[in-house]
Amino acid sequence: MSSDKCYLCLRISEEQVIEAVKLLFPKNEQKKVLNIIHSAINQAYKNEPSFFCGKKAKRILGGLIHLIALVNYPEHKITQKDILKAINCSKYTIREGLYDWKWLIYTEKVKIPELKINLSALKEELSHVSTRRI
Repeated sequence: MSSDKCYLCLRISEEQVIEAVKLLFPKNEQKKVLNIIHSAINQAYKNEPSFFCGKKAKRILGGLIHLIALVNYPEHKITQKDILKAINCSKYTIREGLYDWKWLIYTEKVKIPELKINLSALKEELSHVSTRRI
């Protein structure tokens, strides 16, 4: 029972990612967003594979899309409600996924130059957290 796709690719399908990005972002930004998502997931998989353990694909994808929308595209005003409609999940799932990705970036397991995140503000936001939640 061999597969030509990795386990992660089977969990977070290409079609699922593309469909969500098409629904949420303008056509001229979609390729950039897809590249950021691909880069983030690849780095997380290589540097911290346990990050994906026990998490549903919707949590991983919803949190990452929400982070990208907040940081890189605030002018589009993409809300949690928009994301939950696009990937069919709850606000809680998106919130937890967002926190997970922020923590990965805070611990410097994932470095995405295309993501215009203010690390000092992120460190300030997460400095009170003493335990690893992911």
